[in-house]
Amino acid sequence: MGDFLQMMGWLCVILALLFSVLYLLKRFGPKAGLVLGGGKDLKMLGQIALGPKKNVVVISFLNKLLVLGVTDAQISLITEMDASAHISDEHTANEPIPDEHTSFEEVLDKTDVSKTSSRPD
Repeated sequence: MGDFLQMMGWLCVILALLFSVLYLLKRFGPKAGLVLGGGKDLKMLGQIALGPKKNVVVISFLNKLLVLGVTDAQISLITEMDASAHISDEHTANEPIPDEHTSFEEVLDKTDVSKTSSRPD
């Protein structure tokens, strides 16, 4: 009976330590650069389904716009653009990229994919 209580005591100590570490990471992790699940630099601006399990996605990452083709088997880069150069006249280069309320069609209309295509001719 004494061994069981000792084992349960150590289990409680280990669980308390684990929850303390998780709390500290959640509270102070972003300030120290320890962000779980991505940071503020990566943002999905929009997506459109082309078929079952086939999408075109626009991602904003480090002041770049990435247009990706996504299937269940792979992810392909369609084109990469400088975000500040491809925002319409109503936005200036110093303003942030449109937020997640902007539709995929609006983002795609504001870009000129033909000039920045990464495909070889």
